[in-house]
Amino acid sequence: MSDNGMDMHEAIITRGDVSGNKKLGKMIMVSENCVIVHHGKCHEKAATKEGQRKVIKHLIYWEGYAAIYHWLQCLAEEMKGNQADTALELVSEVWNELSSV
Repeated sequence: MSDNGMDMHEAIITRGDVSGNKKLGKMIMVSENCVIVHHGKCHEKAATKEGQRKVIKHLIYWEGYAAIYHWLQCLAEEMKGNQADTALELVSEVWNELSSV
């Protein structure tokens, strides 16, 4: 597959995090969580820890920290695991880095 096409990428909470739960599956397909990336290398890079942080910066710029934080809080109330809580910590950490610049 070439790098010319585009894919939707769940940046903070992935389909794997909510596997088998249709309600949560719909809750993660939102602008606070998804970006469009090129096929191949770009998509692979976005899935790394470094790539995730870059995508979170992009999402904070376009969607706003408060909107992402609120979405993750709502998600945390619905999820059985701690993925949303862990994501809240990561998003807050990235936000703090951006705020200190």
